[in-house]
Amino acid sequence: MKKNKTTKYYSLRGLLLFALLTTTIITWGITAFISYREVRDEIYGLFDDELAQSAKVIHGFMESLLHNKSLYEDWDLDEGISLLEENMGRSKYENKVAFQLWMTDQGLILRSKNAPTFPFSDKKNGFSKIIIDEQPWDVFSLQNKDEDGDETYIIHVAQHTDIRKQLTESIAFLVYKQAFISLPILLFIIWLIVGYALRPIKSLTFQLKHRKLNFLKPLAVKKLPLEIAPVVASLNDLFSRLENAYEKERRFTADASHELRTPLAGLLTQSQVAIKTKDEDIRHRALSQIEKGVFRMTHMVEQLLVLSRLESSTAEVEKELLMIEDTLSPVLADLTPFAEQKNIKIKTFNENDQSILANSGLLYVLVRNIIHNAIMYTPVKGVIIIRIFNDEKTVTFYVQDSGPGIPPEARKQVTQRFFRHIETAGSTAGSGLGLSIVSNIVSIHDASFELGEATLGGLGVKIVFPTK
Repeated sequence: MKKNKTTKYYSLRGLLLFALLTTTIITWGITAFISYREVRDEIYGLFDDELAQSAKVIHGFMESLLHNKSLYEDWDLDEGISLLEENMGRSKYENKVAFQLWMTDQGLILRSKNAPTFPFSDKKNGFSKIIIDEQPWDVFSLQNKDEDGDETYIIHVAQHTDIRKQLTESIAFLVYKQAFISLPILLFIIWLIVGYALRPIKSLTFQLKHRKLNFLKPLAVKKLPLEIAPVVASLNDLFSRLENAYEKERRFTADASHELRTPLAGLLTQSQVAIKTKDEDIRHRALSQIEKGVFRMTHMVEQLLVLSRLESSTAEVEKELLMIEDTLSPVLADLTPFAEQKNIKIKTFNENDQSILANSGLLYVLVRNIIHNAIMYTPVKGVIIIRIFNDEKTVTFYVQDSGPGIPPEARKQVTQRFFRHIETAGSTAGSGLGLSIVSNIVSIHDASFELGEATLGGLGVKIVFPTK
């Protein structure tokens, strides 16, 4: 025995949370990385500008001393270094910055304590990089020349590259620290928003799950999101159609049971008479009535089944191109013996050369019911005329008889189930379902149905089918 595979469903809430949270984290990560790169470039550019500015300040200081001619007379390298150490403020980056002043003719005459005794760079102007004791330095060099264009001195200002990395990492840490604090809060808010947004779906699921089988009233449509409102509207439309279908079924069952109760009672009575009587003539008449009753009930049950199938079917009816004449021929072959018993003449006039889009089985039922009704209500030696003709857009099937007809005020009611006109109900056997079935088939084929007075004095039934 095969086991039914459990249908796997996915969570809309989980999908939204996963998509939003993942997108948020990835977006934040990319944004943080781009910000880190931009901050790093800005910091490096800022430090390069500071190196250049520091070199220009020293250059201005040197030019002032040279202008006063005091550099060679008063300046001592060791005392200058001590003087610089005493007047420099204490900073965590103090040992990370250094400078040198090289005279062309005197060599190194001024440097910071952490500066080496050899030149920071071979480059005389601009930026360069150097490694001293396995430590990387960024160096800016500035060369000075006299009026004759001869070099007089070179200034080197250097900075540990680690300063830039440390400062960049500190800023990045602050950015990431804020993100690590704010990101969980943001994710929690997203979780709350998704849960709140999906509340209408939970409410709708609860209503449907706890709804009783026979409760088909519309769902509440107030305060619904635009995305869910069409679903609820469609469900309400479905409930409305189901309620109408159930109501039709209840009415159909009630009407059918009512209509079948009387002939069944008659059959029971006649069978009891046939069983109890000893008179052969009475028994023969009773059995004859039972036979007629069985035929009538068989016809009624067949009509009931057709009508039930038409009203309960929700599937699209398959249609094909058909000629009404092809359906008329087997119907006449089936009903002609019945007409001959009453000596009724059936005349047919076929002026049609176009086909219609129809279901062959339903078209047969429609043609048979109309002609059968005409034969039943046409008196002995009466006449029935059948015409089929067409124009550019329609094909008309028209049947008229010489029977009693139906008054105009009763023509709207005869398409209702089990309705029979009082003037003919007592004299002619019938179920009152034929024209109701015709009306349903006409509706399925988008045709029109008209009852009127025939030129023969009886009823005229006109069915107009579209050809396109």
